[in-house]
Amino acid sequence: GVTRSAASMLGAMIAGPVEEAAKVLPLMLLINRLKYRWTLNGMLFGATVGCGFAAFETAGYVLEFGLGNMLHTLVGTFGDVDKAIAAMIEQMRQVITLRGVLTLCGSHIVWTALCAAALWKVRGQRKFRPNMLADWRFLRVFLIVVGLHMAWNSPLPSFYYMKYIVIGFVGWTLVIFFINDGLKQIRAAQEELVQSSHDMATAVLGATPGAPREPAGDDSGAGKRAPTEDEKRVWQEGAGW
Repeated sequence: GVTRSAASMLGAMIAGPVEEAAKVLPLMLLINRLKYRWTLNGMLFGATVGCGFAAFETAGYVLEFGLGNMLHTLVGTFGDVDKAIAAMIEQMRQVITLRGVLTLCGSHIVWTALCAAALWKVRGQRKFRPNMLADWRFLRVFLIVVGLHMAWNSPLPSFYYMKYIVIGFVGWTLVIFFINDGLKQIRAAQEELVQSSHDMATAVLGATPGAPREPAGDDSGAGKRAPTEDEKRVWQEGAGW
């Protein structure tokens, strides 16, 4: 079918759209919990999903290459089990080391964190709706991530791992952007909360019974006096402070 034709043409690159779309699905379990409303919450959840996906993927590669190398060594040494096991362990170590180092250049943790951060930013403090996935603020980040993933899996030459370094630079630049955006979101909410608390305190003190009032029609300031500390304490206790 169409999927098989695309897979044959793109090879490993087809994993880009397939895997990135699949990693968005577990986020649906959390996206409607409005207490996790911040962009940085989404980024953390996405990084967690990406980390889990990468761990299972790496485990699969370790098993595949480790067993393959062991069988190859068994055949080549005419059944020398000790050498076969040693070859398997060495191959597993190499796979784990290489994939661990390349994780610094991005990979699943960064990519899924970016998708989740963009999705949480679109959702805001509203309930999730499926049409949010078509919002351009999410869609453009998702397409960039798919492009990075496809480039990672592409047969493009990688002179001294430069391909992965460039992909990592793009990914981490976007991560830093979303971190800064998430911190601005939190600072704005903190400032709004402080202002709201100040307004509420002003309203409570202004409505406290027994508080001195300015004489009507007197703009000169005559007849006004500052409340004493005892009066302030009485008004605050009366207001429930």
